[in-house]
Amino acid sequence: MDALPKSVIQHIGTFLDARDKNAARRTCRIFQDIHAGMREHSLVFHSASMPVFRRRLHTVAKLMPCLKKLIIVFKNLEGLTDVKHLHADDLDVFPAACEIEVAFEYCDEAFMTSILNISAWRISFAYLWFDNPTETPVLPELRTALTGTKRKQAPGAAEGFRFSTRFNSKQAPSLLGDPAICALVHAAHYVVNAHHFLTQYSFMEAPHVIDIPRCIPQVFLELLHYNVLVAHPERVTYVSFIAQDFNANDMIETNRDRLMSWFNPKCLSVTALEGVDIYTLSFSNIRSASFARHIFETLRTMRSHAIVRIYNCLQSNCMCLLQQFPDVFVVLVAKTDHSYLIGRLVMHFLGPINKRLRMVVDESYTPLEEWVDLSTPSEIFEVLPAVLRDDWYWVQFLGPAH
Repeated sequence: MDALPKSVIQHIGTFLDARDKNAARRTCRIFQDIHAGMREHSLVFHSASMPVFRRRLHTVAKLMPCLKKLIIVFKNLEGLTDVKHLHADDLDVFPAACEIEVAFEYCDEAFMTSILNISAWRISFAYLWFDNPTETPVLPELRTALTGTKRKQAPGAAEGFRFSTRFNSKQAPSLLGDPAICALVHAAHYVVNAHHFLTQYSFMEAPHVIDIPRCIPQVFLELLHYNVLVAHPERVTYVSFIAQDFNANDMIETNRDRLMSWFNPKCLSVTALEGVDIYTLSFSNIRSASFARHIFETLRTMRSHAIVRIYNCLQSNCMCLLQQFPDVFVVLVAKTDHSYLIGRLVMHFLGPINKRLRMVVDESYTPLEEWVDLSTPSEIFEVLPAVLRDDWYWVQFLGPAH
């Protein structure tokens, strides 16, 4: 190991996550250059870590001289309190060729405005997550900061910087009504929630109309309520649904008719649709079943290559739907113990006959080691929690051939 050149140690570091690299560096001096080969790195800052903002940047710059991109993530920061720890020359420790991106998650608009107004920071890209459940327009100061021209630029970069954003869909007009801002948007993520509507029986209200600007290349539409009409659905890149009647109000006939009026083969015939996320696939009654079926039938009619990701597919009835649409690309995403075990059962029965059905384990979740070796439905049934056994009771009666 002592004879290994630094370049080999650096290369080894590119295969390790942050925790393993830090452990290796602390273990032995041989690995003191384990970070040096990194080309991209992320730093996350909460309120407690803001006082050491400058020190962490200097540490990264020293350990990672080959860095080509740095992503600075600010989380749950409000107002102007934490901005006092930042200085105009904080990013000067990195070479001019290093791209600097910032991301705001659950930060208020005042904090985002303060960061973007640090003109000396050469920001190449930003991700803005608006945590605002109301129709309150985006602050004019923030809109000005997004289109400001006084910010320091990286060599060869265009004036201003591009950004992606996630926002309450009723905030969209105040943000995207400015053509200068629209021209900078890389991706727009619209979120429609039940609290966007004033009355308890929101199906009685006029539908919420979403008109997507033509110049935005990527559009995400997250529907947690269905009293919505999309003026140009062919511009939607990704769309997410909850295919269940969690609130009877959400799945009422009027709202489903409105949804089907734009999510259909005719409206999506010339489409950018790449993916459909179904958060929960449930069959508690005929309404939710027909709703999920409509999604699959639309994709089949379009002969779409969009990938359907299902995050919560727990009922055995779901297999009936998946079996009837083998021409639709489906990925079961395991993020919990329940979805992992049920995903293994579904893949055992349908995987061999449906070549467009896959299962993946989300990076935020790690299944128990002893579950990885489960190979038969009966073995999986034995470790199912009681809340799932009633629906999958029939598995225990299958013979060894299954």
